[in-house]
Amino acid sequence: MGRSKAKKVIILDDVASLESYSISSENLTEIAIPSSVTTIKSGAFVSSNNIKKIIIYGKNIEFDSNDNLFYKDEDSIGTLDVSDKTIVCYKDSSVETYAKSKGYKVEYIEEKDNNIYGLLSNTGNQTVGYNTNLYSIRIDANYDEFLLSGVVFIDGNIVNPNYYKTKNGSTIINFTNEFLKTLSVGNHVIKVSFANGSATTNVTVKESVDKQPEYDYDTSTDSNKEETKNPPTNDKKSIVGYLICGLMFIMIVCKKRLNKLTNK
Repeated sequence: MGRSKAKKVIILDDVASLESYSISSENLTEIAIPSSVTTIKSGAFVSSNNIKKIIIYGKNIEFDSNDNLFYKDEDSIGTLDVSDKTIVCYKDSSVETYAKSKGYKVEYIEEKDNNIYGLLSNTGNQTVGYNTNLYSIRIDANYDEFLLSGVVFIDGNIVNPNYYKTKNGSTIINFTNEFLKTLSVGNHVIKVSFANGSATTNVTVKESVDKQPEYDYDTSTDSNKEETKNPPTNDKKSIVGYLICGLMFIMIVCKKRLNKLTNK
């Protein structure tokens, strides 16, 4: 397994186990582990020694007790000083017990009864069509959580991050028109997954977003409008002038010839 230089690694919420050598990134400083993970093997963060904070949302995690989460490098399994690293977990959980036994700093996650996040806007089934320039949802979730671990799904498939923009307030996701053009006519399920919860909403495409409407144009004549005649142009005036000059020239020539014949 080669090292990565990724600054952000997201573990999807359907992952149940982190095996040894699962994460290897020398630039990673923080990572969130979703509650779906129930097992974390020793050396799960090989060569990721710059990680300073691990947020673990599962309460009952099974750890390998004979070694640490970190290896010094891929080829050397050894003890690593983790006193500068923090594990954020629920109080009185197996994670807390493990973290303290290995010498990690410990911080606590605020207890929540429900990690199903609600929507603050577009709370119903939204309908979009050809004239939809922007489809947006606002989720009642901390934006920092999204930046750390957020993933957007459409009908169970991950949405390319190029198809949406995010911003704070709580978590706002603005989908681009290019994203809407990828959707077929009908109902679609949008899910935004965080390491500690998720939000779900529906969107219905009533017609293909890239289909333009057909307009009926009125081609009948308006009886209230007067017909405007084209005024004579300068070109027409010039032609008439040339004809008059030509006729006068012919008359002068004919008159001169007539005078000559008369004088003979």
